[in-house]
Amino acid sequence: MTSILPASQGRALSRPPKSVIVPKKDLGTRVRSLRQQRGITQVELAQALGLTQSNVSAIERGARGITIHQVVELARVLRASTDEILGQSSQTG
Repeated sequence: MTSILPASQGRALSRPPKSVIVPKKDLGTRVRSLRQQRGITQVELAQALGLTQSNVSAIERGARGITIHQVVELARVLRASTDEILGQSSQTG
């Protein structure tokens, strides 16, 4: 039987280093601001996202990052655009 494994002979492929696109502290500040503007508690946001209140607190403090999927879920729950959550400004010509 012919092996389809690459020359690495089954060794785990290393992942490229994660690049930080948006500083966690800045992201957390925006999430907290949007949450408070919408009148949502950390507990309510945590339940909507399937996280704990402790995780939401860590995100808002900038101690924990979030995934792309969580950015999309935050946008849905907070009724905001992903650009607004990530702090990207619209560049219209």
